[in-house]
Amino acid sequence: RAKDEAERTELWRVRRELSLSLRMIAPIKFNHDVVVPRGRIPELFALIDTLKARFKLPIPSFGHAGDGNIHVNIMSDPSHPGEVERAHEAERVLFEGVVALEKASALAAGNTMLLGQLGHAYAVAGRTHQAREVLLRLNDLAATHYVSPYHVAYVYSGLDERDEAISCLERALEERAGGIYGMNGSFLFTGLRSHPRFRALLRKMNL
Repeated sequence: RAKDEAERTELWRVRRELSLSLRMIAPIKFNHDVVVPRGRIPELFALIDTLKARFKLPIPSFGHAGDGNIHVNIMSDPSHPGEVERAHEAERVLFEGVVALEKASALAAGNTMLLGQLGHAYAVAGRTHQAREVLLRLNDLAATHYVSPYHVAYVYSGLDERDEAISCLERALEERAGGIYGMNGSFLFTGLRSHPRFRALLRKMNL
């Protein structure tokens, strides 16, 4: 934990620059927050190594070992023929893994990031009722625990309720919620990128 506001600000600066520095590897990144039980982190990195070899792409990954939250960044250069297409295919494979996290939900009861990802997966799969049940679950959790608006935005984005999603992202920035500086590269918010409020939020964050 930061000892004071100055140290907290410095830690946030380093965190932002770490993400931005990935552009030195390739001009485009597809960022994904993946949550697994802590004991399965080695398996996640084994999967990432498989994706690197299969799709021949750099995939720098970092995160929070304490809660099993890993930021997986699929990098691509549009000047290299076929590379963006391979990145999207790798993204699809990773997305399938997100859907598979449904099986792990019981192992991570109360994990709002995982619940948000599941809600998004339900929504884009046309399972709207289940997606809204996730929203209700997140709302129930908020009565006794902190629920990051960033994770709630996952579900609204999947439901294509863009104004609700962006309102959540704006609150997440105000609260300095974890993950907020990775939103521009996250496939979970692809449908928001043309929205004026989303672009304004990126400018506010210097992204």
